[in-house]
Amino acid sequence: MTLKLKFTFASLLIFAALLVLSISSLMAMKSASESDNETRIYQLFKTTYNTIIQVEKMVDEKLIPLEEGKKLVTQILRENKYSDNEYVYVADENLDFIAAPLDPKLHGSSFNDFKDAYGNSVGEILLSAIDKTSAISKYIWTSLREEEVVEITSIAQRTPKWKWVVGTGISHAETEARFWSTAKWMVLTSLALSIIISFLLFFFMRDLLRILGGEPSEVLSLVQRVATGDLAFKVNTFDIPNG
Repeated sequence: MTLKLKFTFASLLIFAALLVLSISSLMAMKSASESDNETRIYQLFKTTYNTIIQVEKMVDEKLIPLEEGKKLVTQILRENKYSDNEYVYVADENLDFIAAPLDPKLHGSSFNDFKDAYGNSVGEILLSAIDKTSAISKYIWTSLREEEVVEITSIAQRTPKWKWVVGTGISHAETEARFWSTAKWMVLTSLALSIIISFLLFFFMRDLLRILGGEPSEVLSLVQRVATGDLAFKVNTFDIPNG
């Protein structure tokens, strides 16, 4: 294998190693991003769920009347806004919307009125999930947005006294968008670093080969004479070219 080929192989190997490292880092970042998104929706859910639980407890202890308690918590929940994409909905025991802060027009409508991307009842999908356990249920359903099928990871749970349904979720498209908004800078940085290192190796190899491969090469000639046992010569100094 020639020296030039060895340097070329080494350059490709380093570039491949950087690429593998970048991909591994992206996978780790994606996993962390998905975990962070899931943690966030659970936190949003708990804030709303615990609000209802506290009012249920006050009603159960006869501190306030039932109707007054429901009216109070409904007013609180309808103003419980987080951001443009983060939401927590509340529906009653019949799946009629009580609070939908991001879309007040839903108040009074029913979960049973909605269909998923394939025409299935969203209400039935929700009930199928929450009827299996009294704890938080996690499920995936689909929505048709701008003629594209979008998967949505959701969680929901019934309250113990009033049997209200509290839930939230995040679409996979939103998860991907949040991930790439951060990851794109890492990709660009890794790509730039790989290109810079490859260019540095290329110029280093070019200069070294120019030193060793002149017409004829003084260094190569010197090595050949020493190899044949000819030590009766004078070494001339020479300059190594810069860049």
